[in-house]
Order: sequence, then C-alpha cells, then structure tokens
Amino acid sequence: MAVKLVGYGWLIDFLTSKVATWIVGLFRDKIITDLQFKYDHYISGLLDTYDLDEILEGKLLRLRV
Repeated sequence: MAVKLVGYGWLIDFLTSKVATWIVGLFRDKIITDLQFKYDHYISGLLDTYDLDEILEGKLLRLRV
C-alpha cells in the first residue's frame, strides 16, 4: 500500500509520501482486519435479509432504497 501526495512541491510531496506510506505500513494489518470485519458484517447483513431465490433472481444486486 502506498500513499502519494502531489501539488506541494517535489520535496514536500516526496517526504510526505514516504512518511505516510511508512505509517500506513505500520498499521496495515489493523487496517486490513478492520476492512475485512466491515465487509463480513455487511455481507452477512445482506445474506440475512434475502433468501436464496431472491439472490438468484438478482434482487441482492439492486440498490436498496
């Protein structure tokens, strides 16, 4: 995972991008775990809402209003 900053001059862009990438790298496992938990929770909620027939008919993929 890399972070890139642009628009503040090459030196500030370069240094900030390197520091931000390093910091994100330190927390990478936590970020991935949190995203996986949110994804699993969201998908579980969708699957609990619809039965198999509705999923196969494509109702799961339509926008919920």
